Amino acid sequence: MRSVLPERRHVNGHDLIEGTIAETHRSMLVQLGQEIGARLSTAAEDVLGRAPYVRRGHVPYSIEQTRACPKCRGVQSQRFSRNGSRLRHLLTRWGEVSLRWPRFVCECGGSITLDLDDWLAPYQRIGSDVDAQIARWGALSISLREMQGELAHSYMGVLGQRALLRRLHQLQALTPAADERPTPPVLQLDAIWFTQLCATGQYRSDSRGRRRPVKSRRKRCLGTGIL
Repeated sequence: MRSVLPERRHVNGHDLIEGTIAETHRSMLVQLGQEIGARLSTAAEDVLGRAPYVRRGHVPYSIEQTRACPKCRGVQSQRFSRNGSRLRHLLTRWGEVSLRWPRFVCECGGSITLDLDDWLAPYQRIGSDVDAQIARWGALSISLREMQGELAHSYMGVLGQRALLRRLHQLQALTPAADERPTPPVLQLDAIWFTQLCATGQYRSDSRGRRRPVKSRRKRCLGTGIL
């Protein structure tokens, strides 16, 4: 019986840790979407001036919003009501988050846009944190292919080169003052180097006995232009 080898067991720690991180990350994205949805519901109460299932007649006519109805230009919360919600996907530095975006309708039939200080514009799918990272890479003069490589090693996922280039142009259009900052003066000189023979004040005799001045060589530069 002693010749029988004991059973050896081992645990793959790499797979264990990677699986735990992946499951925790998925749970975090779900919880993040739910938390953002809950806060958006709270913001909806501020827009309407009332809690859910409360009639519009209980809202004072003096409560107004910054976003007006595009149809009748009304701003009174008493005219607005909930119109359900729709699913939206937002790419963040932690990955793609799914959230419920509340919708509002005016009594005239116009659709009201939730004012969140331009945090999530209509049809926007890339978050401001991802835009900040792309803008930072652009300031560092990183190529689009290198940006793709960096995104592939993050939770943000891979974006196409056309999408990255279009996003860089949009960010540049949103911050025109960045190109108007004063640039320090830069002086660039261009020259051609040549060898000049200079007299030393000394003399020597050549093979025929003639008296010749002694000259030395010096490197000189000839300026051709200033840019």
